[in-house]
Amino acid sequence: MQIAKNIHALRIPFNITDPSGKTIPRFVYVYLILGKKICLIDSGVASSENIILDYLKEIGRSPEEISTLILTHSHPDHIGSAKAIKSISGCVVAAHTEERAWIEDVDLQARERPVPGFQTLVGGSVKVDLVLQDGDILDLGDGNRLHVLHTPGHSPGSISLWLPEEGALFCADAVPIPGDMPIYQDILDSFQSIEKLKSVREVKFLLAAWDNPRMESEVYRIMDEGQNYLQSIHSAVLKVAAKDARLDLMELCLRVLRELGLPEMMTNPLVAASFQGSLRVKNQQDLLKDQSQAKDRMDLSYEDEDKIIWLKDHEALANMGYVRERVRLCPIRTGPVKPSESEILIGYAVLKKTIESADGKGFYRRTFTLQPIDRYYRPDGAFQKSVPPEAVDPLSVRAGKPSRGLQI
Repeated sequence: MQIAKNIHALRIPFNITDPSGKTIPRFVYVYLILGKKICLIDSGVASSENIILDYLKEIGRSPEEISTLILTHSHPDHIGSAKAIKSISGCVVAAHTEERAWIEDVDLQARERPVPGFQTLVGGSVKVDLVLQDGDILDLGDGNRLHVLHTPGHSPGSISLWLPEEGALFCADAVPIPGDMPIYQDILDSFQSIEKLKSVREVKFLLAAWDNPRMESEVYRIMDEGQNYLQSIHSAVLKVAAKDARLDLMELCLRVLRELGLPEMMTNPLVAASFQGSLRVKNQQDLLKDQSQAKDRMDLSYEDEDKIIWLKDHEALANMGYVRERVRLCPIRTGPVKPSESEILIGYAVLKKTIESADGKGFYRRTFTLQPIDRYYRPDGAFQKSVPPEAVDPLSVRAGKPSRGLQI
């Protein structure tokens, strides 16, 4: 199906098996961006290459013209035929670094995230040739430039793609569909990723993997509905958990589904794990309100040198009010790294180490970044704008230099 001048959408049907053995029909969309060469976004499940290649033949193109296959994340319905497509076309396979391990070793994924029928959905491992990160721009030729947006939540390394020349936003599984099976790893990341997508202006086409293509006036309404769905899930989890804190995870999952009016057959470990994420942030009851407050308090006008905060050690990093204690949300990067547009460099973590690469005083430095929304959260859900006075550089202290609290 042709969506725009250079964009075609292919709906690929497949089946999954629930824990009771019942077969559930599903579908996933993959997308083709046509030019002198072809960029394929996601590959569907195993054997989807047949559908993709048949479609290319119908429109007068050949599989050898596929130069790039971008995998928005590593789940089976997105990487299933990647191995076959790369073998047939010789294309470059691209994905975010945090998805690479499960793409290059599908057996590892099967062990760490068991899904019924996994081996029938995935055709094998494939090497990631091009590692993507937020802010990358891929030149597809013919004036088409594809912008990479890191949109974690559904998975740690999920990406969306923005093609401004067509007004097309490929959002993969970043925007949940109300009433559909809730599958995500981090509810706050998911919520904030949708907010990030909503900040992209003049979107004419919202092209998801698990929803039909949406156009014009539907685009931002669908994203709002996705956030509202997450909020309703979050509220339901907290309500059920407050009634009985002793519930095991699967029983919690079942009762939350009942509270939401969703089919009980959705009760499975993946959905249960999604709901468990709300318990980790139970102090933040109103995701919509917290998001609005954070946006009102943001001031990104300060200069680079004012973004530096010194921390005593890794524990100080974890205990700072601005960060949630999850490395994925405050990725520690070796060396001086310029943050992407969606992140703000707020400091240098000085970690005590005994390894040989440490400096003469037994420390080595790493930078870390956070998305702007994360800088203001305290563990109790409130906000703060000043740096704790105990956040100091141990090297400066030993040298007798006083620390200072920076207003951010």
